[in-house]
Amino acid sequence: MSAACGGDRMLVLTRLIGQSVVIDDGAIVVTILGIDDDRVKLGIIAPNDVVVPRQAFYDKDRDMVLLTLQTEETLALGNNIKVMILQVHSYKVKLGIEAPGLTIDRKEIHDQKKEAL
Repeated sequence: MSAACGGDRMLVLTRLIGQSVVIDDGAIVVTILGIDDDRVKLGIIAPNDVVVPRQAFYDKDRDMVLLTLQTEETLALGNNIKVMILQVHSYKVKLGIEAPGLTIDRKEIHDQKKEAL
């Protein structure tokens, strides 16, 4: 599934631990690293100009920013991308993503598209 979000629209999708969402044709990758009750550990890979405006830890080994969000908490990436934790289960997370004018794909779909080129 590939989508371009615009206006006040939010793409809602479910990801399991270890799965990712790709935004803006691979410029930003959000990975579900772990779940503990209603807290979700995320790994973010993004260009240096995309500001993550909250306390986060840079993991050199993984080359990504690590942070934890709770259910109904929203992460703003840059000026126009929002990632919200809508629902948490023991092994999966329902995410809401707003990224006006940008593509959003599940990572496995994004990778298949790249291979087909």
